[in-house]
Amino acid sequence: MSFAEKTWMTLQSRGGMLLMMAAVSLVTARTLGPAGKGMFALAFLIPYALSQVGTWSIDSGHVFLVGRKRFPPASVFANAVFLSLVLGILYVAVFAVLFPALKNSLFSSLSAPAAFIPMLLMPILLFLRFGQGYFLGNDDIRGYNITLLLMRALDVVFVILLTAVFRFGVMGAVAALALSAVAAAAGTFRMMSKSARFRFQLDRPLFKESVRYGLRQHPGAVAQYFNLRLDMFYLATVVDPASLGFYSIATYAAETISFIPESMAVVLFPRISSAEKEEARRIAPVVCRNAVVLVIACCGALAVLGRTLIQVFFGSRFLPAYLPILLLLPGMVFLAVVKILARFMSGIGKPEFNSYSALAGFVATVTGLALLVPKYGIAGAAAASSAAYFVLAATISIFYFRETGNRFLETFVVRPADFRMYGAFARRILGGKKSGPAS
Repeated sequence: MSFAEKTWMTLQSRGGMLLMMAAVSLVTARTLGPAGKGMFALAFLIPYALSQVGTWSIDSGHVFLVGRKRFPPASVFANAVFLSLVLGILYVAVFAVLFPALKNSLFSSLSAPAAFIPMLLMPILLFLRFGQGYFLGNDDIRGYNITLLLMRALDVVFVILLTAVFRFGVMGAVAALALSAVAAAAGTFRMMSKSARFRFQLDRPLFKESVRYGLRQHPGAVAQYFNLRLDMFYLATVVDPASLGFYSIATYAAETISFIPESMAVVLFPRISSAEKEEARRIAPVVCRNAVVLVIACCGALAVLGRTLIQVFFGSRFLPAYLPILLLLPGMVFLAVVKILARFMSGIGKPEFNSYSALAGFVATVTGLALLVPKYGIAGAAAASSAAYFVLAATISIFYFRETGNRFLETFVVRPADFRMYGAFARRILGGKKSGPAS
């Protein structure tokens, strides 16, 4: 299967995910209202954050090391389960100790069960994250996409059942996502067990190598996550739940565009990990410039249609989300650059460059939020985020140019040959023809 076909498969998967996430967002917004929507987003803020950064980037190490054929899939399977349990239990224990302080600050609007139930999912959420690394390391794009779609499909089913049908409110929405995570983890485990025999035993050599790799990338992974989500954490402490609900809609709407570069980056990572240096240098600018042009087109469409879409799907009471959407859109273009170039750096074994870039972006995020949110509220948070994405994209681009010797125009400006490539690929897809070797 070629790079283009794998990307197309992932784009289709991400498109399906977006529709299902939109359904969840629509149902929860309609049934819970702005304040309830904000509380629902708040309940999963820490668990989802830890599921992203709590692996210590060991999952990325798995992708790199398996892609280089240095360890077998069975070792990754074993370590994924072992580490998910150990780290997940540790995070739950720490949260329990800190909860009294958090209840009086971050979670002042939530009941104790609504805050605790998502945290109890930590071993499961971490396993799902490690599972994604397992499939990517084996270049099993189909398995990777199935695991993502499975959880989102279950989200829709349980959210509709517990909030729209039985009207259990915020607690029903929380329970719905908890049930879907458990079921998705069971499905992921079953899929993994079909390609590798499971044993509950830590593979120490793999653990050491993946930690060594992860520690070079992890500072950047943490900083990058908070570049994306520090605005939500900060707003949760200074604005009312309704404003947080508006902002959650804005970030969801803007970040739907990121499914394009994310899909391309997902396929790029294992491809670069297994490629020779010259081939990797050749592939990167093609992927990057096409990701940028597609994102710009989508941003233009959302800018024009965004207000109407909010009114149709969420109702007029959610219209305050429109201005933050507009302010986030430039950031989505810069974020596309970051997603592609960061996966390139990880693939060539230089994840430390991602860390340096993300830390620069983090400083910009903190500065922007401190300056703009007190005066401009959620609009200020959106503007601060876009500015931080620009700093992040500019910094990682500098490292990329130094590492590859590639030029600015070939990396960021689409060429006539790219449009011919679109046409050839469209004809192949519409004609149902098989493509040739990976390109």
